[in-house]
Amino acid sequence: MALIVNLQCVEYLTGKFDRIVRLTFRGKTFQSNVVTSAKRVAYFGQSFQWPVARTIDPDEALTLELFNFNKYLSNKLVGSFILLLQQVIQEGELKLSENLVNFNNRVIEASVSFTVRYHSPDGRIGNWSNASELTFPISGNPQFEKEGFENEPMDNAIGFDDVLDVFDSMSGMDDGIPGEDTASQNIIMESLFAGRRVRPDILDHEMHKPKDFQITVTIIEGQQLAGLDIDPVILIEVGTEHRYTSIRQSSNCPYYNEYFVFNFHETPAMIFDKIIGISAFHAYGIPGRKLLRAGNLVAAKRLIGSFRCDLGMVYVAPDHQFYHKWAVLLDPKDVEAGPKGYIKCDITISGRGQTVKPPKSVKDTETDNIEGNLLLPVGVSKNRQRAVYSVCIYRAEDLPQTDMGILASVQKAFTNKEVAFIDAFVQVSFVGLIGKTTVQKSYFPEWNEVLRFADMFPPLCNRIKIQLVDEDAVSNETVATHFIELSQIMDPGSEDGEGMLPTYGPSWIYFYGAQRNYKILPGDENLNEGIGEGTAYRGRLLISINTTFEPGNVTGPSAVYRDKLQAGRVGDLPRKPFVLFATIFDASMIDREQKDKPIYFEISVGKFGNTLDGRGARKLFKASDISDDDDDDEDDGGQQRKGLLRQRKEEEAELPCHSTTQPMMMHMMIDKTYGYLPINREKLCLYVVGNFEDFRKRLLHSNLIGSIADKLNEGLDDVREMVRNKHNEAHRRLKGVIQELLGDCAKYHRHADNLRSGVSAGRTKLDRHLRKAALDYIKKATKMAESIRKTTFAHNVMTKYLEAREISRRLEHLAREPQHSMPDVLLWMICDGQRVAYYRFPARDLFHSGDKDLIGKHCGKAQTIFLKKPGKKLFGQSGWIVQAKLNIQLWFGEHNPKKPVKDYLENLPHGYEPIYESESTDIPPIGLMYEDPYIFQLRAYIFQARSLIGSDSTGLSDPFARVIVNNYCRTTQIIEETLCPTWDQSLVIDNILIYGIKQDLLAQPPLVIVEIYDYDKVGQPEFLGRVIASPKVTLEDEEYREAQLEWWDIYRGSCRAGQLLASFELLEGNEMGLPPLPPVRSSLTSREPIMSLPPGIKPAMKDFRMEVLFHGVRELPRVQLLAVDHPRIAVECAGRTILSVAITDIERNMNFEKQVDFIDVELPENENFWPPLIIRCIDSRTFGRNILVGTCTIDYIQEFMWQPSVDDLAIPGFDTPAILEIGENNGNVSSSRLLNRMVSTQTGAGLSTPGVNQTGSNGPLALNNVEVQFQPSRATLSVGKGPENTSPDKKKSSKLTEEPLNSNKYREIIADFDWWSKYYVTKQEAAQLAIENNKGNYHMQMLDYSSLDMTKLDKEIEEARERQKAIESSKETSKKKKKNKKKAAKANFKKFKGAINHAFVRESTMDDDLNDGSGVIKDRDECDDNSHIVRIKYYPVELENVPEYGGFKRWFQMFKLYRGKKVDDDEEDSNRLSGLFKGNFCIYKIAAEQVIERQNSGDGVLAVEEKDMPKLKLAYGLPIHRPIDIRIIVYIVRCLDLHPVDFNGMADPYIVLHCGKQKIVDKEHKINNQLNPIFGRSFEMDVTFPMESLLKIQIWDYDTLSADDLIGETTIDLEDRYFAPNQARCGIQEKYEIFGYNVWRNPLKPSQILDGLCTDLKMEMPKYIENSVVVGGLTFEADESGGGYVENELGERKLLIPNEHLALKVLKNWQTVPGGCHLVPEYVETRTLFCDERPGVEQGKLEMWIDMFPKDSPMPSNVVDITPRQPKSYELRCIIWNTDEVTLDDTNVLTGERSSDIFVKGYIKGVGEDDQQTDVHYRSLTGEGNFNWRFVYRFDYLKAEDKIVFKKSMMLGMSEIEFKTPPNLTLQVWDADLVSADDFLGSITLNLNKLVKPAKDVRKCSLKMVEKEGKVPTLNLFKNKRCKGWWPVVAREKEEEGEDDKTEKLILKGKVEAELHLLTVEEADKNPVGIAREDPEKLPDPKRPDSSFLWIFNPLKSIRYILWKNYKWYIITFLVVLALAILVAVFVYHLPNYLARRVFYSA
Repeated sequence: MALIVNLQCVEYLTGKFDRIVRLTFRGKTFQSNVVTSAKRVAYFGQSFQWPVARTIDPDEALTLELFNFNKYLSNKLVGSFILLLQQVIQEGELKLSENLVNFNNRVIEASVSFTVRYHSPDGRIGNWSNASELTFPISGNPQFEKEGFENEPMDNAIGFDDVLDVFDSMSGMDDGIPGEDTASQNIIMESLFAGRRVRPDILDHEMHKPKDFQITVTIIEGQQLAGLDIDPVILIEVGTEHRYTSIRQSSNCPYYNEYFVFNFHETPAMIFDKIIGISAFHAYGIPGRKLLRAGNLVAAKRLIGSFRCDLGMVYVAPDHQFYHKWAVLLDPKDVEAGPKGYIKCDITISGRGQTVKPPKSVKDTETDNIEGNLLLPVGVSKNRQRAVYSVCIYRAEDLPQTDMGILASVQKAFTNKEVAFIDAFVQVSFVGLIGKTTVQKSYFPEWNEVLRFADMFPPLCNRIKIQLVDEDAVSNETVATHFIELSQIMDPGSEDGEGMLPTYGPSWIYFYGAQRNYKILPGDENLNEGIGEGTAYRGRLLISINTTFEPGNVTGPSAVYRDKLQAGRVGDLPRKPFVLFATIFDASMIDREQKDKPIYFEISVGKFGNTLDGRGARKLFKASDISDDDDDDEDDGGQQRKGLLRQRKEEEAELPCHSTTQPMMMHMMIDKTYGYLPINREKLCLYVVGNFEDFRKRLLHSNLIGSIADKLNEGLDDVREMVRNKHNEAHRRLKGVIQELLGDCAKYHRHADNLRSGVSAGRTKLDRHLRKAALDYIKKATKMAESIRKTTFAHNVMTKYLEAREISRRLEHLAREPQHSMPDVLLWMICDGQRVAYYRFPARDLFHSGDKDLIGKHCGKAQTIFLKKPGKKLFGQSGWIVQAKLNIQLWFGEHNPKKPVKDYLENLPHGYEPIYESESTDIPPIGLMYEDPYIFQLRAYIFQARSLIGSDSTGLSDPFARVIVNNYCRTTQIIEETLCPTWDQSLVIDNILIYGIKQDLLAQPPLVIVEIYDYDKVGQPEFLGRVIASPKVTLEDEEYREAQLEWWDIYRGSCRAGQLLASFELLEGNEMGLPPLPPVRSSLTSREPIMSLPPGIKPAMKDFRMEVLFHGVRELPRVQLLAVDHPRIAVECAGRTILSVAITDIERNMNFEKQVDFIDVELPENENFWPPLIIRCIDSRTFGRNILVGTCTIDYIQEFMWQPSVDDLAIPGFDTPAILEIGENNGNVSSSRLLNRMVSTQTGAGLSTPGVNQTGSNGPLALNNVEVQFQPSRATLSVGKGPENTSPDKKKSSKLTEEPLNSNKYREIIADFDWWSKYYVTKQEAAQLAIENNKGNYHMQMLDYSSLDMTKLDKEIEEARERQKAIESSKETSKKKKKNKKKAAKANFKKFKGAINHAFVRESTMDDDLNDGSGVIKDRDECDDNSHIVRIKYYPVELENVPEYGGFKRWFQMFKLYRGKKVDDDEEDSNRLSGLFKGNFCIYKIAAEQVIERQNSGDGVLAVEEKDMPKLKLAYGLPIHRPIDIRIIVYIVRCLDLHPVDFNGMADPYIVLHCGKQKIVDKEHKINNQLNPIFGRSFEMDVTFPMESLLKIQIWDYDTLSADDLIGETTIDLEDRYFAPNQARCGIQEKYEIFGYNVWRNPLKPSQILDGLCTDLKMEMPKYIENSVVVGGLTFEADESGGGYVENELGERKLLIPNEHLALKVLKNWQTVPGGCHLVPEYVETRTLFCDERPGVEQGKLEMWIDMFPKDSPMPSNVVDITPRQPKSYELRCIIWNTDEVTLDDTNVLTGERSSDIFVKGYIKGVGEDDQQTDVHYRSLTGEGNFNWRFVYRFDYLKAEDKIVFKKSMMLGMSEIEFKTPPNLTLQVWDADLVSADDFLGSITLNLNKLVKPAKDVRKCSLKMVEKEGKVPTLNLFKNKRCKGWWPVVAREKEEEGEDDKTEKLILKGKVEAELHLLTVEEADKNPVGIAREDPEKLPDPKRPDSSFLWIFNPLKSIRYILWKNYKWYIITFLVVLALAILVAVFVYHLPNYLARRVFYSA
């Protein structure tokens, strides 16, 4: 007695997300497990069971919803499917695979596969014989545990695309299971799905269509930038655009947090090739160094380092973004010198319509780990080695003439010489570098040069761009472009295989581009740039690539060098003739523009066959290339080259060629839309013979592997279809496919040796490696396939399918040959001498081989091709029309004239006679003559179409269909003014002539083309779309079976343009002997009679009733210059129309007077064939005129099938009140038993949970904080904690929470709280929760208990208990260590308690002890004062996108009305939007006797008499539709990541509000120069619904000199929110309080709101009994901790209204009440901003919320004050006492003494802002400095963001910009110099929030305090206020390690003793201090040694302390010697006189 659903999988998904499915029946919802990281397929394999107590009604439905699962954000709905259970009731079992419908009512590609089984209560339905079929087992894969999936929730579910990478390493698996039926393993089944859909990819050019891309870069900070005292500025370059950050002065670790946006409109292929560069510069010598943004003014700058990568690397990263990654800066001039610093940044790429996914939150400490978060792709090592990529350019051939022909003639007339009009050189671009060869003036230039690119390996770019360029004096012209993917020419290697560095050639590259332009106006030059598919052969180039690693001692710049190659001539291999043969059987659907023009076709391969451009068989060489006029000037190499060219000319002149057909005039079809060439019995043949190097084995090897991959993919597609259709033999088919794969692998081994040998196999290193790699993988694939074959069973078929699919992917990769072997084949249609349309064939697809295993897949096979316009003509309307359709057969192979039987004639349809141009049969024929064609008849059954494109000005079309097959055409009737026509017409085309063997038609029938046109009375019909279908063929001797209708996709260009319901059959024979034609009926729009569909094909019809809710219309614009005054709505379905009454006065009321009406319609019994629903808005004007305002088409109306709600169902087993009580008890009961009892009811009947044993007994059960009490008649649920269960440890750790509510301490705590307290705490804890989820913690946001893994959870809880017991019983000696372990055990244990809480009572009913209101589980120890802050709900998405609220579509849905012509595929529908219709629909089946015929009332409304009016389902409980006055309060909190619009990369945003005719412009509160402004504004508006129900919020940028710019806008439907039952008018607050920051702001108290909800549900009023309340049979008990007490502003504690807390508890759990729903809590939503100038591209986000109150009820007494918090002003007093061990930087010239003139500089905001410095301690000889100097800094600190806020003036002082930086104090030690600049010694940066505790002693101060950051103890100066001690001063310097290696390392440069004292400004004003050593509180002068002085001002001290101290004995000795010398001199001087006197006087 149950309904059971087996959910298998969801396929064809887009994107890579976690998936979850929600299934709902009778109001009971189950959820599937989460499938992680599923891309295309999500495999669930789960069963769900609903016990059924009463019989299921045929009108009941089962709803399946698929969501993108998010761990901490709201799940996003992808699509849903509603299944009526009528057929399930009849059959008992139903297997389905159906497409999902998105929220816009459109079918998406995703499809869900599931089985529904039903066992009725009376036992008549669903007596299953095999009970095991009720489950869907899953085979686990042991590889998951090996590949690092332990951090992701697996939940027994498989994410397809993540598993694919795992299967690559599965070379050996289990050998199988004994007992398996070996006979079934060898079954090779035929394809069950041969008739596959044909997608018109003939015009698929999405990769070449320009699109909008937005690249956002956030530069956060820099670290370890090289240099001393630098002023860093960061340059961001994307392509040719660049931006600069602001300049940070004197910092090696600058903080920026600046946001930049780059917009591009380019093709995806080109955007991913752009290089993004991040470079750091030192800006020096700039006048006015305080310029904020450097821009182009940074002329004087020195490069520090740079980082480069291509955007493709960013796009392939997860979510297309790198978040908080460190870019490694390298010096381009010396990349081996090591990192020059790191830049922390975010990079994101988003396209049109892509929303930027919020990154996973991580802790700052994790992102600060530089080595672990480098900006590198996954799998790339951080230790990259320097390499040289050498690109050798040898020569080119067959280059085209680029100059105009008239210029060539003029120059030839003057010089009488043939001159090559091309100056060719080769340009190579790689890793952001560009290399060029020299210029050669020749069509056959020869360079022999090498371009060497020096960079790191592996490179961060994936493509090498090679261009042939023609040099010109004005601007160079690109001849052609080719890209080489590095992934194709390199191999990282594996465990069992060798790797290979990037290697290529020597090999030829064949270039393709635009056809030659004979006009002066520009042509398709984009094709020459590599944008789009090349349409003409442009020459070929011989190159080679090799990579070498440089020795470790070699350094140099990252640059490109050009050298000359000295080797001889390379690549001269012998050539062989090859022939290309083509047969054109039919040429039709030729564009009528070519009427009266001669038409012929040309086929060419390379340069051979091109006759129009003068390069055909007779003109393959220019005279300038082989002229002997300048032989004297040529060297031997030049003569050799010309001789070779002459020889080739002679050889190729003899090659036969018939590359063009004879010109023919086309004939027109019957309707003259297309033409055709009269190719009847004589078929056209073309052939081209050319000489090429013989590399055929390259092609054959590629064909062999490609054929294996194609066959495998075809078989796997069959398996996928069989699984989707629940085919029982899917696993057998998979075994057959694998058996075929094993046979193909054996074939490869047979051919491998032959394909690897010989010249034609290729002799390059890349050839040898690719062949070896292919052989190794084929061996590996053989083992994998054998294992798959042996281990494949019915239960694991999808897992094995994935393994096989990975094999096919690897084979496809191996089949791609990077080295060109043959040029591609080009087929042109030429009209009147002009190339009109083309088709390009890959050469390998046409290449022939004698072995059928090696032949190309299209060689010798007839195929239908559609010719395309070349270049940019392919885009837009001109590309919609097919230029021609050809039925053609091609053959390409070796030309062997001597062979008697020509291979190219073997596979032609038999019955022909060849026609030769001459008697010789050595050359191919020029035509084939056929006899006796077969006659067929085509029957096209065209039933209806839906979702066509509106082509008229009204937004509608007058469609008709044209069916084309070969040269025949038929047209349907015209259906006027509709987008969903129903033709119901059979078209017959007789006498279709088909040549050849008729059995070939079964495999390749002629394609049927159905084109849809819009009929216009004036002018030609307009093309709407095209269907390409394959008909069902029935031969004359086969039994006839009618073809069944199918939906065929309609395409216009490459975009879907609707669907066509039709079928086609091709019958052999004439009119006689064929099945009878369907009956003929008359038509009002066609003169000829019309044949309807045969009864066997036309769908069977049933009676349904469709109810329509006509609520109103909105936003109707003027139509035909007049306002819409009297609109009415017409709804059409299945040919029946219902019309609403007209609105009499739209200015007063936009709603309809009569809201609900109905109409009975006939719909197909098969829901897949249901017609669409068409909504028209008509304006009734004077004189009976009706003007169409707009139209809306709903394609899939199954969504509106009625399904019963909870109110309509009797829930069995809940007839007595059920009370759920949750307290905090630690019992020992398993979670599975607890869950079982929670959902169980009385014995005998009740709901059950699948997979849970239903055992139970009376009595209390408890788990953690969940207590459930069961009694025979009632169960109790209460939310809260019991005081008796509070543990002693918790009481100690959280005393504040246990104090009574009215305590004075509580009042003191909340005194400073405001709304921002709730906001910041909520966001902080939401981020913390995201961090925990990213670490793999248990998911805390369970939405339903069915998703819990009970077994795993029980085990984890038991383990947590054991760990807790072990820790508690341990006897540790250290109390601190024991306390920490207990805390860890408690936190681990509470994690699981929170999970159980969420499973039952969700976020709103969690235990107050652990719940903060936002779903974050925290410990008491971590809560601090935040535990008293009430939480709000933060939604990172729009409120209407939260799944719990269902988009507020309970009553109404909004349908967009469109008017006007849709011109182009990319035109935005917003330009055609013509209003909105608000209403709803309900469809349900009725019996034939219930059908009510409606009568025409005379005003166009089909009325029903009152007595016959049935009871309508939509009429119950509708909200009022009369105008109502509302007061709305709009709260704008802040904006995030706004798009910059000013020239400085910033914006000046302000708010503008529009609602109806009201407008509020808040320009006076603009915020200057901010991209993340905090507005904190509230706006009140009085509006009237429905006239003013749409609120538009715009963010504008203020401009002084020009008009303001719109940044972005968002629109909110206020009416939907107001009338929604979720109470979105005013959010339900977490607590009821009557004063303070959390005062209850709703005018209605909780009890009044609860009474209103009960009244709406027609439920009994709440019954308050003591401390409990009974609502809807559920009893809710009050929290004992909270009570019913509140405190007023006077501090009086009163029992005011105890009912309010009880009522609030019921409101918070309203979803548990029968008929209830989730009520909107107090919230903040995040809305995405968009702008029409950049449609679909996000322009920023807006955080806000709205309150709404009816004017006829009391208004709120106050408005929430969200004025932004002003930062608090602080004063930091920093006293620099001393320094020690400072590096001595100066050397005395005289004495050789080392000393330093030390001074200390400090700043907080930055140099030039608040920097201060001490005086100088001169001549410190020991590194000691004494200062006693006080720095005083005043700053504004914002605690919530932990940032210092300050403003700077912009250039010229016109405005200011606000900066927010971390609170860092930087202290620098300098050496003062008198003449030169001061020398920087070292610095220390101190974060005031995480201040490293200083050392109390100078000896304990060391470098470890800085090196072990994060591991040393810290303190918060904002809490501690004061600290004093020693800190190390460091610098980063280069350290010599070897001869040439240099690395940077932190060096200790000194120590500084400082004292920090932090005060508020108020405190500082009361106790002022002086700066430096000034009063007040003057500091004492430092006691410096006498040797500290400045020598120039103290000469005596200089003599004493410099000369005397060091040269004292020298001076004394000098003085003594001097005295003695004087004495001797005096003695000598006086001695003669003395002697003379003595002589004379003595005498």
